[in-house]
Amino acid sequence: HRNSTPIGSVMQVVANIDAIGFAKSTAQISLRSGKEVLARGEVVLDESPGVQPVTLNFHPKTPGIVDLTVTADALPGERIAENNSLSFPLAVHERLPRVVYIEGAIRPDYKFLRRALGQDPGLEFMSMVQMRDGEVLKQGSISGLDLQAIPRTEAEFKAFDVLLIGDVPADQLGQEVLTALASSVGKGLGLLMVSAPSTLGTRSRYSRSPLGAVFPAVLEQAVTPAGTTYQPRLTAAGKAHPAGAGLESLFGSRDQAPDHPVPRLTGLDRLRRVRPAGEVLLDAEDGEETRPVLVVGPYGVGRVGLFLGHDAWRARLSAAGSRGDDPYVRMWGQLVRWLAGEEETDVADGPAFRVVASRLVARAGETITLSARVGSKSGNTEEVRILAEVFRGKESVDQIGFAALGPAQRVFEGRLTTSRPGKYRVKIRAVAGGTEIGLQELAVRFRGGRSEFERLSPNRRLMARIAAETGGQEVPLSEVADHAADLADHALAKRHVRHLRLWHGPGLFLALSLFFSLEWFLRKRASLP
Repeated sequence: HRNSTPIGSVMQVVANIDAIGFAKSTAQISLRSGKEVLARGEVVLDESPGVQPVTLNFHPKTPGIVDLTVTADALPGERIAENNSLSFPLAVHERLPRVVYIEGAIRPDYKFLRRALGQDPGLEFMSMVQMRDGEVLKQGSISGLDLQAIPRTEAEFKAFDVLLIGDVPADQLGQEVLTALASSVGKGLGLLMVSAPSTLGTRSRYSRSPLGAVFPAVLEQAVTPAGTTYQPRLTAAGKAHPAGAGLESLFGSRDQAPDHPVPRLTGLDRLRRVRPAGEVLLDAEDGEETRPVLVVGPYGVGRVGLFLGHDAWRARLSAAGSRGDDPYVRMWGQLVRWLAGEEETDVADGPAFRVVASRLVARAGETITLSARVGSKSGNTEEVRILAEVFRGKESVDQIGFAALGPAQRVFEGRLTTSRPGKYRVKIRAVAGGTEIGLQELAVRFRGGRSEFERLSPNRRLMARIAAETGGQEVPLSEVADHAADLADHALAKRHVRHLRLWHGPGLFLALSLFFSLEWFLRKRASLP
């Protein structure tokens, strides 16, 4: 099972049942929350070794952390029922932006971008690669979304929030699909075109397709000269944009050098012009010219982005960023969330404040990362501080320090870890000039270290090695009866070691008594004193 799921999704809990000696018996399986039965299932046990899976469907309706227990009812004659149940916590969260990434080839950009978005706790993400043999390679999953092929209709586009297109030629999608896609963007779908020869480069045909009118810029179908590298930097618009929040120290700007620069781009796809509604968030110097790297803009109710940089995946390999911050992951995550319509905006009674946890359920000793964001239009954000206190029940047990990421200090990061399992409540406040401007509470759970029932199948390879090194034999439980007679036929030699004190032995006492008596008799006979 996963540790978290969104409200309204279908959470599939797979119970792996392993039984010996109960062939053809029917085991009743239930999923419970406290005394409430959430789902039931059954399985007819077979004689084959290994587990039999039983899928139980759970429909979470309210956010929070729920304690679930999977139980197999005891069978007649079953002597040990302690391992018939397994409990685990599940974090139920609000609906997250749904992101689908389609590609035409498994290339480095795909590999690293998929990993970056797949590990973002604020997104539900899946990728699809159209292989040469017509098959589709699917990686990742989105709850309730069952795509077997690259989406092609408005109904399919409506099922998610953002579409990323990599190296997929326009003619491979076709006019009908591109028309449906353009219409979907106008109705609210976010679209991001990622640099590739057939997408934004020399072989692109998108400008002449129905999707061309959606773009915030007009493509030139050309690239910068080979052998020239480019350092991306934030523009003035990028510094004020939600997608660029907290990235100043990584990209810098025209008047500020980056503290931890990302690797240079190896090339750029070129634009003919940026449309009036388009904004350039990242650019780079090309001699005396300035070339766009990232352009965004609206189209109807939706939003569109064009990323023109080559080999941006190299930033994923970089150790740039203070406190281990990954600029590649943060840049794409913030951009995709903005395309989905999720951004920091001011509200009537003050600046927006939001805290996102990397996960709500972790093992004791593991780390939960907390990212706090303050609305980008909240005025003097340089004085903002984030204060966080951790409670166990009603008792305050810890405080968390948050560090600002970037000079603008709109994005903050803190880390929570503990060796004590249990339920915790984290109270996070944003303070500016001594005044509280935001408050949010999160419930998190640290699981204990006991895991003897989390993997019921024995490690046969390890057991065989231990048996070989100790002169024994590894035997499956189902074959123990066949080997019982062999064990009885072997004579077992037992060695007993007994320690005796020499001076306390009766033989020595008797010998010494005879010796001293004989010596006394001889002395008397010889008239010796």
